[in-house]
Amino acid sequence: MTIPAGVIVAWPSEDILTFGRTGVGGTVSAAQAADQKIVVKFTCGSSGYVTRIMMYLDGNGGGAGTQAIKGMIYSDNAGAPNALLGTSGEKTVAAGAGAAWVSMIFAAPVQVTSGTVYHIGFIKGATTNIIRYYYDAGADTRSYNNDVYADGPSDPFGAPSTAADRNLSVYASILPLGWSRVAALNSKYLKGSAAGVDPGGTGGDINHAHDSNHTHDWGHTHTSQTGAADGSSIATGSAAATYAHPTHNHNAVNIGVPNAGSITFGGNTGGTGSNDPPYFTVIWIESDGSPAGLPNNCVAFWNDDTAPASWNLCDGGAGRPDMRLKFAKGANLGADGGATGGADSHTHTSDHDHDGATNHNHANKTSGTPTTTVASCAGTIPTNEIAGGTHTHTLAFTQASTTIGSSSTNFQNESVVPAYYDIPFIQNNVGAADTPQYIICVWLGLIADIPVGWVLCDGGGTTPDLRGKYIRCPNTLAGVGATGGSNTHDHDTAAHNHSESNHAHAIASVSVYVWATTHNGSGKTVSASGHGHAGGNTSSDAGTTGDTIAVVQSRNNEPAYYEVVFIRNGIVTTGSLAGTLTTAGALGTIAHIYYVALAGTLTTAGTLMGITRLFWKSLRRLRGLITDSDGTKRGQIIP
Repeated sequence: MTIPAGVIVAWPSEDILTFGRTGVGGTVSAAQAADQKIVVKFTCGSSGYVTRIMMYLDGNGGGAGTQAIKGMIYSDNAGAPNALLGTSGEKTVAAGAGAAWVSMIFAAPVQVTSGTVYHIGFIKGATTNIIRYYYDAGADTRSYNNDVYADGPSDPFGAPSTAADRNLSVYASILPLGWSRVAALNSKYLKGSAAGVDPGGTGGDINHAHDSNHTHDWGHTHTSQTGAADGSSIATGSAAATYAHPTHNHNAVNIGVPNAGSITFGGNTGGTGSNDPPYFTVIWIESDGSPAGLPNNCVAFWNDDTAPASWNLCDGGAGRPDMRLKFAKGANLGADGGATGGADSHTHTSDHDHDGATNHNHANKTSGTPTTTVASCAGTIPTNEIAGGTHTHTLAFTQASTTIGSSSTNFQNESVVPAYYDIPFIQNNVGAADTPQYIICVWLGLIADIPVGWVLCDGGGTTPDLRGKYIRCPNTLAGVGATGGSNTHDHDTAAHNHSESNHAHAIASVSVYVWATTHNGSGKTVSASGHGHAGGNTSSDAGTTGDTIAVVQSRNNEPAYYEVVFIRNGIVTTGSLAGTLTTAGALGTIAHIYYVALAGTLTTAGTLMGITRLFWKSLRRLRGLITDSDGTKRGQIIP
């Protein structure tokens, strides 16, 4: 059957179809001159479109800077290069670059025909002594001549040099005839669009981070000791005598944690983590409406545990790509398919401090008792004439600032796999174009424009419901239909704390203590008299905040996606139908029957004019339309 325009499948690698020399030559050339083009003659083995020229080069020619190059394809005329068929975009090779395959991409792919001779190669820019190429001896293969790079390769090629003894490591990559790369899906994962929503939406990201607002308890204290008592005096009423105030200070006390038991220093954001689940990169290719089937070696999708004949699960066997438990991701522009990466889960590490307020104070504190007793103080006042020798003061402090040190918060491992449906990725190994009934492909057009003969995978009939889902290849065909994953996640975290820098607080004030009046045995009375102390400072101390487990906010973990719809081929037959229609097994959902020039309604108990018998193993699983070749509705299948 002809594949309608816009139907999309995966192409595992641009190197599936090539012509030229894919091996690396054993000899390296001398440093290359400027403004010169070189091509090598090859016979193309597959019809299709050349998307790139690959050459094995290095930048060790001894010069400095970079040299620009472009790939070229010329037609052949009696063994010599003739008409220019295409020129790639520019690439540069830097001085000192190691040997590698260099990709020169055609913005407009060049159509080539199997069995035809072409000349492929490159034209070199104005810088000299940068590029070297790799080759082996090969008679009647190489052609070259001088050509100014700035105005592009000449058309026709021009008279080539007679030296033709080198078979360069250069080849062309081909996409199958009738298929082209879908640029919109480069670097993207496929996500089924929501019910009733046409394809084309984009979203997700390559990575994400989480906020983790949290608080810590203060973790430091200070000791505080008063200065010497002030110079106030004590008078005794009966003797009219004045005594010096007892000289003393007070024992140090621990003033405790700051008067706010905990402070929200502010949140922090964990380091970024990749949104990539396990992936295998592919090139998404689209039919132009001419192919007679899905191309050999392409990958499509299958919603059953038994693959069609000569289609096989992409399990890595017999040269097939191994896509098991992986999501298909579009290759980057200019990159080939076949790359793998991503992971089922990830973590984040947040090296952070806190920028919140760290100015703080401590609550008033009662001082310690005097460091000396009144009896041992200087002066002649009788000790029994002063009551309350043991006493305390109330201490008040000034604000001080501390710096909160950096700490690392380790987020626990969490799944990054988005919401998926497991559907086998199967490869066409028939050896030719083929379109199995019920094969599932991709569609970027309007839902209303899904081609005749194809149905939306929305869960109707026996189609899988792929709306809103990413697709993943199961480990085996039997794994079809499993679901899982989530488009959001958070993380548990380990407890952490922060260091606090050394700092001290000034003692802002010391309350006045008033000696109590008393009367001794001889009738002397001590006048009420108060005293204070010099303030001083607390000790200078550091600390460690209390341990905290940060609460991590949930974030979307979807990778960069493009919304598509998945469609399934449901054609039963083509051409006129008369007589008996038989099938060997259940047909599942039938979308359309082509070219059945009938009218009427098919029911389980009746027949259509011109059809004598219908045999279905499971008639209750049928639904769809009967149409003419132009899509005109002629009847309806009613289960």
